[in-house]
Amino acid sequence: MNAWQIVGGIVSILGTVLMFHGSYQQAQGDKKFQDTVGSFFDRRQAEDAPELVALAVEKKDTDYLVTVQNVGRKPATNVKVIFSDESTPSVFVSNLISGAQEIPQNTKFTLPLNLFTGLNLVMKLPNSAPGYKEDLEASLRKFNAGEMAFIPRFYIEYYHGEKLITSPRYYLVLEKQAGLIHFGKDE
Repeated sequence: MNAWQIVGGIVSILGTVLMFHGSYQQAQGDKKFQDTVGSFFDRRQAEDAPELVALAVEKKDTDYLVTVQNVGRKPATNVKVIFSDESTPSVFVSNLISGAQEIPQNTKFTLPLNLFTGLNLVMKLPNSAPGYKEDLEASLRKFNAGEMAFIPRFYIEYYHGEKLITSPRYYLVLEKQAGLIHFGKDE
């Protein structure tokens, strides 16, 4: 092997290393560009999404109504009020689900909460869980006697296209005599 072959081999190896380093640098630049474009589209889509907020709760006849407003930029579809099993008592999760097909941008909409429909349904049906119905009856007696408050927790579920979006969680504090004492948002 002569000196020129050795020099050519070294230049070839250095060229290959520089080529790999150059392709790595280009890939890093492409990734930064893709991340920048992707985050731009994600921000844009988030800005265009609907956003439902619960504004107020009021009593009407034997039920409570929640006023919801879409403060986002697009209409919300398939809107539902869903109760959480973190409610006290947890039976509120069995309530009838109220909702709306669509709530346009900047529109207020009133939905019934159907607060005691789940409680009434559970009390009518046989329950296989030992002691559950008795505990629920005891809670209802305490509530009716003014010794206990009920705290139903709910959120609003809606769609933006195919994407499911949920609102923050809200809660009510109810007493038998005073009715609605407090309406708030979980932080």
